[in-house]
Amino acid sequence: MPVKTPVRIYILWHADFDGGLSLARHMYHWFRLPTGEGIPVYFRCWSEGPGQSPPIDDASCALNFVIPLVEPHMVASLPWRHYIEQLASRLDAPQKTGQAAYHLLPVGLHPTAYQMPPGVRRLNFIRHMDLADTNDHDHLLAKLTEAMSLRLRDAVVGPVSGPIKLFLSHAKADGTDVPKEIKDFIQTETQCHTFYDENDISYGQDFGEVIADALQKESAGLLVIQGDHYADRPWCRKEIRDFLEPHLTHKITEQVLQFSAMPAVVVTSFKGNKTARTIPELGHASCLQWRPGAARTAVVTMLREILFSSFYRLLAKDAAEAQPIDPAAVHLLINRPPDPVMIEHLFSKAQIGDRASRNIIIHHPGHGLSHVEREGLRSIYNQVDFLAFGADRKAESRCDDPATGTRRGLVGEVLAISVSGASDILPAGIGDDHMLELLRAILRPLFRRGISLLYGGALPAWEQPEPAWQTPVNFTRAFLDDLLAERHTRGADATERLLGPDLFQPRLFNLSAWPFSTRIGVEQEAQWINTCSFIRVGQVEAGITEPIDQPTWQKGDISREQHLQTAMCLGAMRRKACARIACDTPERNGFAFRALAHLFIGGRLHGFAGVIPGVWEEMLCAFEAGKPTYIVGVTRGAAGKIADWLSDPPDHRPPELTFDYFLQHAENPGVMQRLGEDLAAQSAVLAPEAHLDALWAYIDPSNPQTIPDNGLSDADNLALYRAQDFYEIARLVEQGLCTVHTNGAAPSR
Repeated sequence: MPVKTPVRIYILWHADFDGGLSLARHMYHWFRLPTGEGIPVYFRCWSEGPGQSPPIDDASCALNFVIPLVEPHMVASLPWRHYIEQLASRLDAPQKTGQAAYHLLPVGLHPTAYQMPPGVRRLNFIRHMDLADTNDHDHLLAKLTEAMSLRLRDAVVGPVSGPIKLFLSHAKADGTDVPKEIKDFIQTETQCHTFYDENDISYGQDFGEVIADALQKESAGLLVIQGDHYADRPWCRKEIRDFLEPHLTHKITEQVLQFSAMPAVVVTSFKGNKTARTIPELGHASCLQWRPGAARTAVVTMLREILFSSFYRLLAKDAAEAQPIDPAAVHLLINRPPDPVMIEHLFSKAQIGDRASRNIIIHHPGHGLSHVEREGLRSIYNQVDFLAFGADRKAESRCDDPATGTRRGLVGEVLAISVSGASDILPAGIGDDHMLELLRAILRPLFRRGISLLYGGALPAWEQPEPAWQTPVNFTRAFLDDLLAERHTRGADATERLLGPDLFQPRLFNLSAWPFSTRIGVEQEAQWINTCSFIRVGQVEAGITEPIDQPTWQKGDISREQHLQTAMCLGAMRRKACARIACDTPERNGFAFRALAHLFIGGRLHGFAGVIPGVWEEMLCAFEAGKPTYIVGVTRGAAGKIADWLSDPPDHRPPELTFDYFLQHAENPGVMQRLGEDLAAQSAVLAPEAHLDALWAYIDPSNPQTIPDNGLSDADNLALYRAQDFYEIARLVEQGLCTVHTNGAAPSR
């Protein structure tokens, strides 16, 4: 079963607040890292009433941080006022068994915030009024992070009256300007206490005891200011070793030991006067470059690391209690990502002598090491397994044969995936960034089995100059990043032993229809050649006899003919995704494949360029071609609609499955009407009504068409349509794919 997260963060805002989503995304990316590390973050955004979003879940975690973004729309809304007041009343109510505690952190974005009801006004608002209309949210993030760190410290070690302690480590030979600026910021802008040098520790007091006491009874972190001379100073290196040495915090059983270590942040302030060395003891510590005025960034990053450290201490304890424990193994739980120095510390502390004869499992934060990380550690510690808290579902996967130890590979298989943002995703309490979390949960285990992807999405820019929260989600970039992280790197001989002589590493096959394919140049192909193969679908392949030479990209200048040819090429691309595709790769000439199955997530219901929503068109092609399909409902959108109708069949045809619906909701209904007429003139089969009729035939409960078998039972498919837990969805998809790969698929309802 999934490990229950001890903490969740909920960000609340009125749907009419224009800056709400941008600020919420900024906070999401602060508390939830691209690697999947950090605290789960969810959204609650509505205008008419709380029934437009799921209720805050208080049964599957221990503590909910609730952050209302209070501005005039929320203040003037009676439903929002009543809702926030109800949440505030939970703070004083006795906590029931199995019910989460609540901690409200209201953010005041406008002076009217203090017109909220008395039960809310009594709380100490985080004031962000002067900067609410800017992108400078560091002050807000600092206050939120510090408040959460204090609350989690109490959850980890019990109520503590003292402030968070921040230890500054620096070499005096590098100067004192940087550490003094950071110290001044801590003393004037935070409620933390700083240890700046030996004068801040009482004479005669044991330095190691101070550190151990701070770790086990309070909360602390190490800020390293690394200049040119730092790595050469023995005392500085000793400070790092003392600070980052893990301490045994829980002996759950003789075989299950929980360790905790202080978090560290490195601020580099090299002047370039000499060659400086890296410091292996720092391991995976966060690192940032010093610049004038960067004290806030350094301190708030340190506070976030302390917050994560406390969160992982709680999560490790829950993981040890909830996950099946192999009694023959030694289980070491740690609240930092593993690195060789940390692992050696753990072995020493756990008194593991003869390692070769012991089955050792290190449980660590995050959502699973990438193959590159795992490969590097296993080359040194080949007797050690590395499992992320709650992310590795080996005990639950029915893909493998536990009797024989056989692990079913998917090398050479290709999964077709159709995914895009959904306009109705926010009412589900999540956003497009959560879709990346879901995809990572699904695809990483599949990449490790050797599967490749077939996807028709736009290429990302080679560089991303803007921060993630200011950039639309690009799914192609996410796929390429994860594929790169999962590639084997030990050379051709080792790769052949792992994957076989005739097969290749997982890659992305990128389908691109005209006119979008014209934007892929030779430089893009060269950039991604080792990870991505481009498959263009042109006008001739779509049956167009008089192709347009040069497409127009200005939206208002696109001709009727270009609209038609674009729709026809997109349709041809989606049919191609269900057919046999030949494509040479760097590893193998003459490679050809048919997609093993198709996965559908999200998808636009409006603003699409084809004949009907693209997810529906590709889904219909997959149904008609007899391809196994996996339809995910949690992210809503076009796939979510189909999941709803299949899990709870409608009594009559939904209005969304009519062309009139799309005409009524189109940004330019005249253009859509003409497109429908032009497609029907080409062929009755291409008419929008024909596609929608055919799709309804697979849903109509009175006389449904047969949906191809996907290796899952009816109950499992129903769970897939309705599941909210990303790892349960990932387990179901992996289970179905392994079954289809082994047994093939036969049509059944």
